[in-house]
Amino acid sequence: MNKDSLITDGNLVGGSLMCWLLDSSVSGNIKKRYHVESLPNNLTVRGDLKLGYTNISALPAGLTVDGDLELYGTKVTSLPAGLSVGGDLDLSGAQIASLPAGLKVGGYLDLNYTNIKVLPEGLWVGGDLYLIYSKVTSLPDRLTVGGDLDLRNANVKSLPAGLTVGGTFCVDDGQLIASEAVQLEWIADAEEMLQLFKAPTEKAKLLHQMLWKI
Repeated sequence: MNKDSLITDGNLVGGSLMCWLLDSSVSGNIKKRYHVESLPNNLTVRGDLKLGYTNISALPAGLTVDGDLELYGTKVTSLPAGLSVGGDLDLSGAQIASLPAGLKVGGYLDLNYTNIKVLPEGLWVGGDLYLIYSKVTSLPDRLTVGGDLDLRNANVKSLPAGLTVGGTFCVDDGQLIASEAVQLEWIADAEEMLQLFKAPTEKAKLLHQMLWKI
């Protein structure tokens, strides 16, 4: 059997597709012994798609992943328009340069140690959003993060209008100046939080202590 015939355009994978360590499996019963470099168009994976540290450099059009999508350490620089990820999207250490507008991630979105500078309009993250040591300089208006927003050692200096964070907000001391339109559901007194962000470094340290319960 030709190795390229195992997965063709329009295939639906009922389980997980694991392509790391030169060994891939589909629902535990199809084995591939070659290093994945490409995937077919209109592929639907009902489980997880694990591509970490493979040679893949681009994802196919029409890709849908109901579970987790792992792309850490890859050469992927962009994601296809209309990509749907039901679970976590791990891009840590990847060469990602842009994300598609309206991207929705059901779990966490990990952009730690990436070169991405701009997050797209309409981004929605159901879990945590990690931007540690990323090059992101600003956040899009009306960004929704269902879990934690971690901006430690990032380059973000201000918060956008309509930001909603359902979990913990993690920043370095004195890193941000907050917008009046920010909604942070984890803190009871939003006005107090805003004043702390606008205050001198001493009060910013107090905020840090509140966040981490030092």
